[in-house]
Amino acid sequence: MVNPCPLMLTGIMFSVCFAADTYQDGDCALKIQKNGMSLLNEGMKLIDPDIKIAGRFHEALRDLYQNVNKEHTLNITKTYLQNITIESNGTTFHAIDGFNKKRVFEKRYIYLYTTMAVYKKLNSILREHDCTTNTLSEGDLYYAPYSAVLMSVLMYWSNLTEFRGLTYRGADLPETDINKYTVNKRFVWTQFTSTSTNKSNAFDRNVTFIIYNNQSSPYMAPKPVYLFAWKPELDEAIYCPGAEFEVLRVEKNISDSVGSAIITLQTVISTSDSGDCRRQPFMLNIIALFIFLLSF
Repeated sequence: MVNPCPLMLTGIMFSVCFAADTYQDGDCALKIQKNGMSLLNEGMKLIDPDIKIAGRFHEALRDLYQNVNKEHTLNITKTYLQNITIESNGTTFHAIDGFNKKRVFEKRYIYLYTTMAVYKKLNSILREHDCTTNTLSEGDLYYAPYSAVLMSVLMYWSNLTEFRGLTYRGADLPETDINKYTVNKRFVWTQFTSTSTNKSNAFDRNVTFIIYNNQSSPYMAPKPVYLFAWKPELDEAIYCPGAEFEVLRVEKNISDSVGSAIITLQTVISTSDSGDCRRQPFMLNIIALFIFLLSF
């Protein structure tokens, strides 16, 4: 199958083409939340072989970010990234060069992702997972430590705050894939998902996703990264692998420049997780009810 969106490093395209069948059913969210994904798990184990992942994937990512020596993490990441090169327009790009552009630990991981040097292949590997599992090649493992740390940074770096407004994502999808997005459908994107908080950055593909973010937990909500990005004008916000969505509305055959379909989504809080704050809304409701009853 010919890729309709060739990689562009010199004139970056923000809107990203999806491969066919790029989402998993909604029950995949809990599986990832508990047991992770092969690429991310391998990345954590390459950095810290003793880290406990099974049944506590989000907590393991927190341990990776908070408890593992940062210099050790950087050294392992660099060892694997130095094997990654990208050919574009007759020019060779080395992933390690983008990684070394920044000095602050967290900024290194975010900046490299936004350069697109690892974006395409990394997300292809993640989309190829059967929810949590994938048979990884030696080349896939080059992305493993980087991907695990990137997710831990997006989830747990205090300088990143969750975004609660609308996000937008453009995609080129065949009609067969568009038809899979039906109202009330819950699904999971297993890749890092780039969106924009500015709708003008997403309207150059045949499908536009408009996403409401008032339902997501603080840890799985989109994180604005434009302050640390290669192209800050794109107003990029990133969802972590395993983010769950529900289809609210599908408008097909749009006649204006927006594209052939507009698909409106909302993020979903599907389960409780000690690694994030998904229990908080329930507990706050209980507390509010208790205070209400005491008032009588």
